[in-house]
Amino acid sequence: MKTIFILLITLLEVNFLIAQNSVSGKIIDKSTGNTVSDVIVTLDKSQNKTITDENGVFVFENITFPIEISLDHLGFEKQQLTIQSNDIQPIEIFLNPVAVHLSEINILEDLAQERKNPVSFTSISAKKISTELGDRPLPEILENTPGVYASRDGGGSGDASVMI
Repeated sequence: MKTIFILLITLLEVNFLIAQNSVSGKIIDKSTGNTVSDVIVTLDKSQNKTITDENGVFVFENITFPIEISLDHLGFEKQQLTIQSNDIQPIEIFLNPVAVHLSEINILEDLAQERKNPVSFTSISAKKISTELGDRPLPEILENTPGVYASRDGGGSGDASVMI
């Protein structure tokens, strides 16, 4: 009887040591009340990371309390908080949106040059249009361009179709 009692106590202690603690939470946008997906959630001590799913939910398993987590997402303030074992789960965490200031971007146009750009293109010069193609409508001029299909559907002006 003593042996069974000692064996039972030993098994209960092993179960207690193996018990898995977990923490789960839901990330919510404070201004709209919508859940926020793709938030990077980091356990500060171990550097374990996870990303919230499409419903804003994250889960960490096999942890020891208390834990500190960091939350990071583009367009929201970074946040750090401590979670205790007695906190009600899943934990609802509200993130404050923040404007992201970007520097100026200049978009400049540039013409492609033969044998210098990795892009396939066809150039039809103004001289060729005026001397060889005459008064043909634009769809018929583009008809000889690779990758372009042009056709005239009726007989009047503007009745052509061009497919690239």
